Amino acid sequence: MRGRLTDQQIGDIPRMTSNNDMSQGLIAAAPGTSRTTFQAVANSRSHRLAVARAFPRYITGYRLAVVEHGLAHGQRPVDIADTLQISRQAVNYLMHHSKAEPAYAVTMPGTPVNLTNESLWVDARFYRLTPAAAWSTGAAIGHVIVTTVGDPSTARGPDEPALETWVFECDASGQLAGWTELFGSPYKTGGDHAEVLRRAGYLLVEEVPPPRSR
Repeated sequence: MRGRLTDQQIGDIPRMTSNNDMSQGLIAAAPGTSRTTFQAVANSRSHRLAVARAFPRYITGYRLAVVEHGLAHGQRPVDIADTLQISRQAVNYLMHHSKAEPAYAVTMPGTPVNLTNESLWVDARFYRLTPAAAWSTGAAIGHVIVTTVGDPSTARGPDEPALETWVFECDASGQLAGWTELFGSPYKTGGDHAEVLRRAGYLLVEEVPPPRSR
């Protein structure tokens, strides 16, 4: 079965696996393969190679952070695979072979302020990014503010959030550095900071777990 797979199919399967909204059946159908073919890729060594070249680095960094954080808190690899909705082989690859850095957004104490030292919106928090995000200008962004314009309690629910959540650069003290929207924000996530940071490629944590030898 694997002998009839094209490079395009092998690349498409892990790429679409990164979309948590798609079932295995939908993923199998999208590139014109069967569920059996999907399993042949997902459960074979070729999956590890496909993961390495198909997942954008920011997704890999987020997933590696989920793996490292989960292991540090006693989760089994099979449970981490279920959380990420990827195969156990992909988790094993992240644990032992990935060259990416785990990407964390660490909650910082204090309240962020704008350029004139005035408080931002009610849910504003700021986070330290590790590793820092490389931006198109060549600058490294090490801290960001996540904030929702207005009051997130007015959101109508996860399927129809009333408010948009933004990401802006700030300094290490939480002072806004400028009004440039980062990471494709605003997002209609109803004030969910963890989801906004996930879309930016970072796992929201209170502290970074100790490094694990691989």
